[in-house]
Amino acid sequence: MLVDFWAYSCINCQRAIAHVEQWSKTYSADDFVVLGVHTPEYAFEHVGSNVKAGAKRLGITYPVAQDNGYKTWSAYANTSWPSDYLIDASGDIRHVSVGEGDYAGVEGMIRQLLAAADPTATLPPATDVADTTPTDSSQSPETYLGTKRATYYAGSRDLANGTATFTTPSTVPADEFALGGRWKAGSEKLTSVSGSTITLSYTASKVYLDVGGTGTLTVGGKSIAVSGAPNIYTVASSSAAETGMITVHLTPGLDAYSFTFG
Repeated sequence: MLVDFWAYSCINCQRAIAHVEQWSKTYSADDFVVLGVHTPEYAFEHVGSNVKAGAKRLGITYPVAQDNGYKTWSAYANTSWPSDYLIDASGDIRHVSVGEGDYAGVEGMIRQLLAAADPTATLPPATDVADTTPTDSSQSPETYLGTKRATYYAGSRDLANGTATFTTPSTVPADEFALGGRWKAGSEKLTSVSGSTITLSYTASKVYLDVGGTGTLTVGGKSIAVSGAPNIYTVASSSAAETGMITVHLTPGLDAYSFTFG
C-alpha cells in the first residue's frame, strides 16, 4: 500500500499525483493499493465537495480519505505535502518519500515489495510519466498572501486584517509582492474590493495564483475567468525559468490565497 498525503490546491501535490495515479492503475492487479489522505492547508480545503471536485479534476481514481482533523497526518508524524509512505505486505512502513521527485526510486521500491510479496508474479513494465519537478534553485518560494503568513509582502503600508486602500510602491524587491487598490485582508486570504491589483516580482517558468470566487483575473492584457471553489490558475508561463514582474488585476469579490511556482 502507498499512503499519499496531499492537498488539492497544492501545485507540488498536483505534479506528483500524475505518478501516483499511474502507479495505482498499473499495479492494482498485483494487489497494490493507493490511499490518498487529503489533509487541508486552507479552510476551503476542509469542504468535502471542494476536495471531491479537486480529485476529479486531477483524474484521481483511488480512494481518498478526508483528514480534516490532522489525526492521520499526526499519526504518521508527517510534515509536508506531498509525502508518500510505502507499506509492505506485513504492514511495515518500508519507504518514505517527502516532496516531489525520485519517482523512479519510489516505483522501484513498489516493484521490489510486490515481488517479495509474491515471487511468482509477473509485473507489468515500469510506468513512463514525465517528471515535471522544478530544478531551478533560484525559483521563488511559495508566497502566502493572508496576513498570518505574508512573509514576502513589500507594500507601502502595513498588511493587517480589515479593509484598506493600498498604493503600489515604485519598486518591488525580488521574490516579494505588493498591493494596489482596495482590499479586505484576512488571516488566510485577501479579498479584492475595487481597483485591486497584486504586483509580484519572481523567478520561475510558471506562476500560479490560488484564487476562488467568481470573476476575472487580468494579466498583461490577458483575461482569465475564475469560477467556484479556490483552485490554482496559471498567471505567467515561459519555456524556461526567468526573472520578471507581473501585475494581476482582480475584479471585486475574488479571494486570493497564495502564489506558487513551477
